Amino acid sequence: MKRTGEALGALERAAALEPGNARFAYVYAVALHSTGKADAAIARLEKTLAAHPNDRNILEALASFHEARGERA
Repeated sequence: MKRTGEALGALERAAALEPGNARFAYVYAVALHSTGKADAAIARLEKTLAAHPNDRNILEALASFHEARGERA
């Protein structure tokens, strides 16, 4: 529907309203990355990882986003 800005806003609000829900932060970060905001996506995932260090989706997304930048270390 080409309403990306609205969708990102809704995802951001969901993640902010439920900071304990790692899934909301993950989906928001994936959406950020998909819209070319890789830095913001990585920052969101790193912040979420601090609170949820064993979340597999967060870890895999971080690895994938860094690899896409050529950062394999």
